[in-house]
Order: sequence, then structure tokens, then C-alpha cells
Amino acid sequence: MPPFPRRLRPAPSSQGPIHLPTQPPNEAIVQYFWLLLRYLHPALALHLESASGALSLRISRALLSLLGNHADARAHLRLIELSLFCLTGSVAQPRAHTPMLLATLLGWHADALNSMPVDALPAAFTQLRLTTPLDAQRLHNEAVAAHAVLPRGLASSLAEAWSATQPVPPPYACAWLDPDELVGESAGGGAGPSHPTRRWVVDLRPPAEFARARFALTRHLPPSEARKPEAREAARAELREMCDEGGFSIAILTAADPTNEKGCSGMSPLLVRCVHTYSLARSLHGHRRDPHMRSL
Repeated sequence: MPPFPRRLRPAPSSQGPIHLPTQPPNEAIVQYFWLLLRYLHPALALHLESASGALSLRISRALLSLLGNHADARAHLRLIELSLFCLTGSVAQPRAHTPMLLATLLGWHADALNSMPVDALPAAFTQLRLTTPLDAQRLHNEAVAAHAVLPRGLASSLAEAWSATQPVPPPYACAWLDPDELVGESAGGGAGPSHPTRRWVVDLRPPAEFARARFALTRHLPPSEARKPEAREAARAELREMCDEGGFSIAILTAADPTNEKGCSGMSPLLVRCVHTYSLARSLHGHRRDPHMRSL
């Protein structure tokens, strides 16, 4: 039996299991769901986030009910069987948790949802439906396959947010990659499908570090340039053209942990987030944006 998700063993929102303040139940699950969706379906995530206030309650209900509001009875029972319980037999079955299932379901309808006005999204979300056990099986299979190629850090954070009783830190602006994941080695330490290799790296390290070692497909944007709006705009325009023509995605490289100035080579961590969120992510609408990575 897999660990029960927190929704089945909740702690009070004001007091954790060791009598310390904790975040409201399920808040981390919703936060990491949005991060997951931005990784898997960036254009859809940007569109849905524009209606996130009206969608937040519906998304929370879907996550807490294991898509119960989006599945007929037989389909829902099949999801429960696949996601929470071991099937009969000696071979352990891979299982997908609800954030993966919901992200996959939204991906099925991405084209239709992206074409809708923002005010129509809540009603359209409510109408998403699994009608048969076969639909549930296919959804679960695709969710398991998508989970197998997630960055290791994102996969582990999702698991902690879904099943842990301890508070988990809020997610960063994007998922994090390790260097071996960027260059295409298999996820999970060598087993399973490999990550895509068609990525351009935006390297935010100082010139000396850049000169010592760098990835092959790299656009250098050192701290002195990253502080200038015109330099960020020039990088955005250049990368957009390359990504449109070659189908590349983007990874942003910092010297170390991007949540502090030392890891950002003296830049403000807020500026590094700005480079990702505004100068790159919004201009490269429709391409997967991968994260700030730890350096080699």
C-alpha cells in the first residue's frame, strides 16, 4: 500500500504533527500542481493562471477527490484502484498521484482550453470528464509515463507535497534541473526515458566562470548585462527566434542556489526570477521553460 496522501490524514492548519505552525492543508499540493503544469504545458498554464482565482477552488476539489468531480462512478473507481492500491499479483504496479493525473487530463484538452476566453475557463474546467474505466486507465498510463521523465527535483517535491505530513517549502518560480538532466541523461539515475536535449541555456554566471566551462548551446547573459532591460530584451528576441525555428526550450543557469545572492553571482534573486518570468517565459509562450539549474 503506498503512503496515504495528506488529504486522508490531515493535520490542523495551525499546528503540525510536532506542534509547530504549518501551512493550511493541501496548499502545497496546489502550489506544486501549478509548477508541474508550467513544466508540462507552459502555454496552458499561463492561460489558466490568468483565471486562477476562479479556478483555484475547482482545482483544489479535483485534487482532493482524486478527480471525483471529473469522472463517472466506474471511471473513478478505476482511478482509485490504480492510484491508491496495489493490484493483485507479484509485480508492483507504477502509480500516478492526483496532480499528475489532473495535469495529464488538462493536457488532453489543451488546444480547446487555450482557445477559450478567460471567463469561460472555470465552466470548461468543470465539464472535463472521464466516462469509462478505459478512459481512466489511459489517463493513468499517460500520467505514469509523464512522471517518469520529470526532473528529479520536481518529482520528489511533488511526492513530498502529496504525501508528507510535515510542511514543505513553497516551490520556486520554475522546476530545477541537474546538469546531467540538461544534457539528456535518463531521469532517476539512469533508468527510464531520457529528457529532451534540444535546449538553449541562458547562462547568468560571471564571464570568468563562463570561460572555464559552459554548455554547448548557450546564450551568455552575465550579471552586468542581466541588470539592463535592453540587454534582457535583446536576449529574449534572439532566443525567441531560435526557439521558434528549431523547436528548442530554455534552461537558465546560475552559479548555485538561485534563492540567494551568492548563488546568483551577486545579482538579486528577485532579478533572476524576473529574467525567467518576464524576459523569457512570457516571450517564449508555448515553449517549455526549464529551470534555474545548479552549476556543474
